[in-house]
Amino acid sequence: MLWFHTTDLEFYAYDSVRTAWLGVVERTVQMGRESSLTVNHYLRVAGRTEASPTKQAGWYVPHALTVTGYHWANRNNTASDWAHRLCIWDEGASASNTSYHATSPAGSYQHFKTIGISKDYDIDDRMGFLMIAGGSVSAVQDQSVTITYRRRPS
Repeated sequence: MLWFHTTDLEFYAYDSVRTAWLGVVERTVQMGRESSLTVNHYLRVAGRTEASPTKQAGWYVPHALTVTGYHWANRNNTASDWAHRLCIWDEGASASNTSYHATSPAGSYQHFKTIGISKDYDIDDRMGFLMIAGGSVSAVQDQSVTITYRRRPS
């Protein structure tokens, strides 16, 4: 079933898995960092300056949305035992939302993709992404992450 929201000028479909109306169009935001990072350092993008998501920083969310997945990649090194975190600064509560989405994939990889996420952000929240390096590689280079999301009705 489709619904056209006359204020947002957007088509929405009911997602029975997430029990929510989500935009039909899947959008992306990409963030990256051109650098070489060593063990126990981070990919800190969209204003993220630390591993703990406690700062009012990140990509400014222009409308209510639900993150549905992301794809992380680096240029030439193979990652192992790393943690990926999708962080939220909750503007409405003026605090960090510590129930961020975290994934620690097993094994070695140069790219990592996850789908089936259902992480909500409200308008004016901030979104950040962290990659915390594991102990089995000396450095990674030129990391990027592409986050996919669908709009929620305003």
